[in-house]
Amino acid sequence: MAVVLTRRSFWAPYPFPSAALDEPLREPGKDNCWGGPTQALTAMRAPRWMPHDGRTPELLCLLRRWLEAQLRANGFYQQMNPETGVFLQDKGAYTPSALTFLLACRHLA
Repeated sequence: MAVVLTRRSFWAPYPFPSAALDEPLREPGKDNCWGGPTQALTAMRAPRWMPHDGRTPELLCLLRRWLEAQLRANGFYQQMNPETGVFLQDKGAYTPSALTFLLACRHLA
């Protein structure tokens, strides 16, 4: 069965939010939260499963969006607002975010 990525759920402008966009209880602006922000750890793991499931075009879109957001930021942050791509500020030295940057460079080169 094919999975359809819908804007109102998880295919945000900066995929994938940690809670569906149409979830009334999500908290996209809350620091260190799995209640809505897009997580670097999720993006870092996406290249392991998306091509296997035939989602390479979506993977490249996800990596482009992460790379775009990271180039605007001045560090490697843990999570961002899934609708704006603005990172929630932490120490700016989150290893999965740096690895996502390197993965994006590798896959998009």
